[in-house]
Amino acid sequence: MMYSENSLLEILKAISVKDTPGSIEELALFLSKTESIAGIHSIRVSGYAVITAREMGLPEELIASLHVSSLLHDIGKLLIPHGILYKTGSLSEEETALIQQHPLQGSSMLNKIERYRQYSDIVLYHHEFFNGQGYPHRLSGSDIPLLSRIIAVADAYEAMTSDRPYRKGFSHREAVNRFRISRHIQWDPDITDSFLRAIKGFSGSIGIISGTIDQL
Repeated sequence: MMYSENSLLEILKAISVKDTPGSIEELALFLSKTESIAGIHSIRVSGYAVITAREMGLPEELIASLHVSSLLHDIGKLLIPHGILYKTGSLSEEETALIQQHPLQGSSMLNKIERYRQYSDIVLYHHEFFNGQGYPHRLSGSDIPLLSRIIAVADAYEAMTSDRPYRKGFSHREAVNRFRISRHIQWDPDITDSFLRAIKGFSGSIGIISGTIDQL
């Protein structure tokens, strides 16, 4: 379903005030029940992001922030009409522009929630390209926050390998080949290499609930 900004804010605020390990599980459960591409996608992206961060040897404190911010990275898409998100044909320029607003909308919402404010910039920049050709602010290289760069890789792999209304998902091998071709363009090459090591030999999909990684 599509949410209004006010209704989505109220749901997120209610989850955020429960300062318990189970609140992350509750956030993931909410996303899984949204009937949106963005919901299950975000849960899987969180799993891919976390295994990448562990491969990189990042401290658990950063991984915990990555866990939550990757669950929230596409929260702005819940404000986009289903007719656009699920469109089988080509998007118009106006529809593309609307979809490209979702990092801004998501970041704006998180800034209004005290516990999630720390994740707002990570969400804002997860569609920036390593070469500066992404959106919304065309940042490049290390100017893009580290956790945003990790999410960008995880987000791209999950999107490539999942079915969409307009195409079938790519195989694991096809997705890996695309990463190798574009690793210096769209994604941080070092993070890309860490991700590819983390998923070497993997052919399924993963989700993350309460800090554990499980095959779905």
